Amino acid sequence: MTRQSFVTIRGKRFHWIWLRDHCLCPQCRHPSSFQKLYDISELSDPVEPLSVKEIGNKLQIIWAGDPPHHSSYPVSWLLSVAYDHETSGVDDTEEKETYLWNLAELQKYRSIWSDAITDSSENWLDQLSQLGFSLVRNLPSQDLEAFISSIGPIYHKARFGPFSTTKTIPKEQDVSQSTKGYALLPHTDSTFLYDSQRMIQFLYCEENQASGGESILVDGFKIVKDLQEDKPEVYRILSQTIVKFCRLYPDWEYYLCNNTPIINLGKNNDLGIYFSHKDFNPIAPFEEMECFYEAYSIFLGYLKNPDYQYSFKLTPGDLIILQNFRILHGRNAFAPDSGHRELTVAYLSWDYFTGRHNFHHLKHLYSVDAG
Repeated sequence: MTRQSFVTIRGKRFHWIWLRDHCLCPQCRHPSSFQKLYDISELSDPVEPLSVKEIGNKLQIIWAGDPPHHSSYPVSWLLSVAYDHETSGVDDTEEKETYLWNLAELQKYRSIWSDAITDSSENWLDQLSQLGFSLVRNLPSQDLEAFISSIGPIYHKARFGPFSTTKTIPKEQDVSQSTKGYALLPHTDSTFLYDSQRMIQFLYCEENQASGGESILVDGFKIVKDLQEDKPEVYRILSQTIVKFCRLYPDWEYYLCNNTPIINLGKNNDLGIYFSHKDFNPIAPFEEMECFYEAYSIFLGYLKNPDYQYSFKLTPGDLIILQNFRILHGRNAFAPDSGHRELTVAYLSWDYFTGRHNFHHLKHLYSVDAG
């Protein structure tokens, strides 16, 4: 009779060999970094448990060997790293689900935006993870760099350095800084740069005295979900057709281009929305171009639909933090001669945010008495 090669905990199965490889004791794992010290390939005999007990919300196993080895696993930790997706079970991790929104659904969410002076970071970290964006108020301008750097290193974009500025500049080539005060369609930034696709964007309001210029945010993931359900052919075209995004910087002698679908499903199902009307160049095959433009026009209709737009006026000290691969941002037209409008812009790799967010939510699982 073949012996069972796994144990079931709260509906999740764990193989003996996986459990032995993931022993949490100080001899097998570094106590502070949790990096592995034990090498399972050095085991000469098959993994065999002599004793398996669940005591006080911990799985206790004694492994065969000379001498026998004792492992202790908090059940909460096991459930947080469970790899058995075929069975049902209670997930005890504190990870919160993504909340897709249009304007009506965002109003039901009843978010309270963070105050940089009085609130902890966990509020805006959770909002950024769930909503795709957050708004931090009353952040002094001199504290902006330290605030961003507390999460990770600021991304340096071309010759802008760590920060760039959005304000009206005479003879400026970028339409976002034109003295005309153009409206900007909802878009993601730096679509022409491959290595900046999964970024957090920070938009900090230095001054905003101009008439108009309200900021607009749109949840791209919500639009993708609605297209999938209501217009599957549009979803198919936008997720399978490659688009070229390009930006010319004549003064710096750069012509930057990146190819990606507008709806990018990613290698690991990491959904991303990449779109900028001003840098957009479709490269669909001749036979498919007209169908692509039909789908593209429908997509733009969703972006411009007020039912999907969260619009608000920034005040000095406000900081918008958004997932640049999910949330599209834009603005209404404004009158430059009515007052000064200036935003400071910065970027940070999404990896640093997820690392910080995971640490806050999972750190208690790694402060274990492995026994």
